[in-house]
Amino acid sequence: MKVKSIDSSARYLPPSRTLEIRTRKGVLTTPARASTSYEFRQKAQVPTDLPIENGISIDIHRLNYPNLLEFLRSNGYTNNLIKKIDLANRLAQYSQIRIALIQPTTSETTDVKTRQMKYPSGMSIIQNDSAQLHNFLSILVKLQLAIGLDFIAIPFLHLPLTTMKEVFRDVDKTMERAGSQPLFVLDMKHQDFSLILDFLVEDLRSNMIGLIYRDYLRNIHSYERVYKYAERDVAFFSMHVERLDENNDNLSTMHCLPFLTNDIYSVETPTFGGVNPEKRKEGIGTHRLDRVKLFDKQSLQINKITSIPNLQERILTEYGDDTIVRDTLENYREAETDNKKIQTLAAFSKIDELRLSSKEFLNLQRFINQDSARDYISEKKTLEKALNPVARSRLNLNSF
Repeated sequence: MKVKSIDSSARYLPPSRTLEIRTRKGVLTTPARASTSYEFRQKAQVPTDLPIENGISIDIHRLNYPNLLEFLRSNGYTNNLIKKIDLANRLAQYSQIRIALIQPTTSETTDVKTRQMKYPSGMSIIQNDSAQLHNFLSILVKLQLAIGLDFIAIPFLHLPLTTMKEVFRDVDKTMERAGSQPLFVLDMKHQDFSLILDFLVEDLRSNMIGLIYRDYLRNIHSYERVYKYAERDVAFFSMHVERLDENNDNLSTMHCLPFLTNDIYSVETPTFGGVNPEKRKEGIGTHRLDRVKLFDKQSLQINKITSIPNLQERILTEYGDDTIVRDTLENYREAETDNKKIQTLAAFSKIDELRLSSKEFLNLQRFINQDSARDYISEKKTLEKALNPVARSRLNLNSF
């Protein structure tokens, strides 16, 4: 990892930066968007060749209470998990960095009808039993080393600070002996976030750290602590990033993050296949097209396909040679009454967003390398509007 350029032209905002990541397969530059296994699954539903060429990919598996028990006890469950990760690696074979995050859930599971707890969080199994914690980490590390992943992801662990430091130090030593690199994941809303971040950077010299995305204004001090390391050769990977910010004109959330000293971003994986469970009860109708949202590089917004005024022009610009995509988009209204077409169209929208959003990060890199982040923001009015509260909050913080 090496900081390539730092741009402080945007007044009151943290500096934006480009970072070079050298891998066995070449050099990656941030800001960058990572592809997810969810997006690869969406690609499989689109009957045309839309290559995913992101240099970083991540495959996330959430383990609830019964899943984590199976992970700790069952060869069959672990073997199935390895097969899923292997499949994700094959799909992302062109990625220069491949990561698999196996994350115990942090909240209890409730019954949809009764709202009563069905079982506690997965995290509770390893929070209260040091033997189970050791067992979990041992299996987790061995599994990832056997698969040959580029970073060994250690999920967020809701543990006391002292215990967390001990665990991270032990894992770091193990990785050093194995000739691999750990990727420790932190939750930005955790009460000890700043202390554990300092420990990872200052003591363990970590060069990539995962961050579970949280809203800036609710976690100002966590973001300020990340900003402290803007000039250090460490990459910050924001995971589970909300796809869009409805409170800011449907702005793509991750396109705000380069101005908050983050480097790599992956979108949150929807639950229930991306459909609100309440809407599953509804019949076929125009409202189903609300699921289909397309990314606009100029505004950085993600808006409903029904509200995009220049759709025809965009189709020709981005997909002029692809007759399947052109036909799907030009006749998107047919999806109102066709289950297969709505699934294809919704899947296409995710891949379209991934591809165009990734290209826009390349555009941003050029602005940052020219010390022109301020000009980039002024060109993107929706982004400028969303960042204004951030600038005001930092001005107030720095006045104390």
